[in-house]
Amino acid sequence: MKKFHIQTLGIIGIVYFSALFISFLKLYSRKYAIRITEEFIIDNTRYESLGKIEWQNISKIKRIKKSSIEIFVNESIFKNKKLNILKNFLLFMGNWNYRKSIIISSALTNSDIEELFKNITKAFEAYKKTTHNIG
Repeated sequence: MKKFHIQTLGIIGIVYFSALFISFLKLYSRKYAIRITEEFIIDNTRYESLGKIEWQNISKIKRIKKSSIEIFVNESIFKNKKLNILKNFLLFMGNWNYRKSIIISSALTNSDIEELFKNITKAFEAYKKTTHNIG
């Protein structure tokens, strides 16, 4: 590698890890990481999390790897949320498909990822059943 490449990677690394440090400080004050209700899910697992997401804006939920859950959402959610540069940067670095999905990692929660996946899927399926039975 050339000197320019090493310096560029160093600058990107400093910015990224500084942003992560700031995000961990902001997370410390939050009361809960994930809240699941009949109408929505609130994701506070990361600083750059979107917060409240209504079930109607979620299209699919799936497990990825051993310790993560991917939730596919409507792209309009990202347009409606006013995300600052730091949040956009962290979203991009953590999820290359960040305009279509969010990733919940077990590393940032103190719950079992299998149990969390079951609870999220169960609430999502219950929401889909109630909306299809009404219409």
